[in-house]
Amino acid sequence: MKRERPFHGRDLVLICLNGLFVVLGIFANLGFEEIGLDLFVILLLALLSGWLLWRNGRLPLLVYYAVAYGVGLVLTAVYRAF
Repeated sequence: MKRERPFHGRDLVLICLNGLFVVLGIFANLGFEEIGLDLFVILLLALLSGWLLWRNGRLPLLVYYAVAYGVGLVLTAVYRAF
Protein backbone atom coordinates (compact mmCIF):
# COMPACT_ATOMS: atom_id res chain seq x y z
CA MET A 1 0.00 0.00 0.00
CA LYS A 2 1.40 3.37 -0.98
CA ARG A 3 1.45 6.27 1.46
CA GLU A 4 -0.53 9.30 0.34
CA ARG A 5 1.72 11.78 2.08
CA PRO A 6 5.41 11.46 2.91
CA PHE A 7 6.72 10.50 6.32
CA HIS A 8 8.19 13.68 7.87
CA GLY A 9 10.35 14.39 10.90
CA ARG A 10 7.39 15.62 12.96
CA ASP A 11 5.66 12.30 12.39
CA LEU A 12 8.80 10.47 13.48
CA VAL A 13 8.94 12.46 16.71
CA LEU A 14 5.29 11.74 17.52
CA ILE A 15 5.74 8.02 16.80
CA CYS A 16 8.82 7.88 19.03
CA LEU A 17 7.00 9.70 21.84
CA ASN A 18 4.16 7.21 21.59
CA GLY A 19 6.68 4.36 21.65
CA LEU A 20 8.06 5.70 24.93
CA PHE A 21 4.85 4.62 26.67
CA VAL A 22 5.60 1.05 25.63
CA VAL A 23 9.19 1.56 26.78
CA LEU A 24 7.91 2.38 30.26
CA GLY A 25 5.84 -0.80 30.32
CA ILE A 26 8.75 -2.95 29.20
CA PHE A 27 11.05 -1.29 31.72
CA ALA A 28 8.54 -1.82 34.55
CA ASN A 29 8.14 -5.47 33.58
CA LEU A 30 11.81 -6.33 33.15
CA GLY A 31 13.34 -3.88 35.60
CA PHE A 32 11.36 -4.52 38.75
CA GLU A 33 10.18 -8.10 38.45
CA GLU A 34 11.97 -11.41 38.21
CA ILE A 35 13.04 -11.92 34.62
CA GLY A 36 11.96 -15.12 32.93
CA LEU A 37 10.88 -15.94 29.42
CA ASP A 38 9.70 -12.37 28.82
CA LEU A 39 13.32 -11.17 28.43
CA PHE A 40 13.88 -13.54 25.51
CA VAL A 41 10.61 -12.52 23.87
CA ILE A 42 11.46 -8.81 24.15
CA LEU A 43 14.98 -9.48 22.85
CA LEU A 44 13.61 -11.42 19.89
CA LEU A 45 11.10 -8.67 19.10
CA ALA A 46 13.79 -5.98 19.38
CA LEU A 47 16.09 -7.85 17.00
CA LEU A 48 13.29 -8.60 14.56
CA SER A 49 12.01 -5.02 14.50
CA GLY A 50 15.55 -3.66 14.09
CA TRP A 51 16.24 -6.02 11.21
CA LEU A 52 12.95 -5.18 9.49
CA LEU A 53 13.64 -1.46 9.96
CA TRP A 54 17.08 -1.87 8.42
CA ARG A 55 15.71 -3.97 5.55
CA ASN A 56 12.56 -1.98 4.70
CA GLY A 57 13.45 1.57 5.69
CA ARG A 58 11.62 4.05 7.90
CA LEU A 59 8.11 2.69 7.90
CA PRO A 60 6.08 4.15 10.77
CA LEU A 61 5.13 0.86 12.42
CA LEU A 62 8.68 -0.47 12.21
CA VAL A 63 10.06 2.72 13.75
CA TYR A 64 7.51 2.43 16.55
CA TYR A 65 8.40 -1.17 17.38
CA ALA A 66 12.16 -0.64 17.04
CA VAL A 67 12.05 2.31 19.43
CA ALA A 68 9.71 0.61 21.89
CA TYR A 69 11.49 -2.73 22.17
CA GLY A 70 15.04 -1.50 21.58
CA VAL A 71 14.97 1.39 24.04
CA GLY A 72 13.05 -0.66 26.59
CA LEU A 73 15.64 -3.40 26.43
CA VAL A 74 18.60 -1.01 26.65
CA LEU A 75 17.03 0.96 29.51
CA THR A 76 16.43 -2.26 31.44
CA ALA A 77 19.98 -3.47 30.82
CA VAL A 78 21.43 -0.19 32.09
CA TYR A 79 19.20 -0.25 35.17
CA ARG A 80 20.05 -3.88 35.96
CA ALA A 81 23.79 -3.27 35.48
CA PHE A 82 23.90 -0.66 38.26
